[in-house]
Amino acid sequence: MKEKIAIFVSMLLVGLLFVGIGAIEFFALKIVGLQYTTLAMGLLFIVLYGVLDFGISLFMGAVPSVLVELELLEEKYRAGLDFVIDYFLALSLIGLLDAFMPSISISLYGTAIFALLTAIIHYKLNIHSDEDSKPT
Repeated sequence: MKEKIAIFVSMLLVGLLFVGIGAIEFFALKIVGLQYTTLAMGLLFIVLYGVLDFGISLFMGAVPSVLVELELLEEKYRAGLDFVIDYFLALSLIGLLDAFMPSISISLYGTAIFALLTAIIHYKLNIHSDEDSKPT
């Protein structure tokens, strides 16, 4: 019984985390010019963006590590490639969703700013996690 409660609480916390991140992204996109016809379309846009970004990032985030392991990329360039991948992933994903959802509109300028901000946040989070994982 305790295991079921622990699983439920863990899933609830993960769900709240995703809702919180989605809300922050929604308001950030709203600040940079996201326009939508109804709130439901705006929320659908955020959900689609979150799901697609998470799924694609799982695969694309491994590309720099694989290139370093294959010695096709030097270790010092890994963070830069991660940044570029994050930027272009967010830029293209928002652009595609904007193109295929007629009820959503965001300027290229707003998309570029949001993509840059998310790439910077991912870059900063990756730098700190890499420093924590290095042996001393």
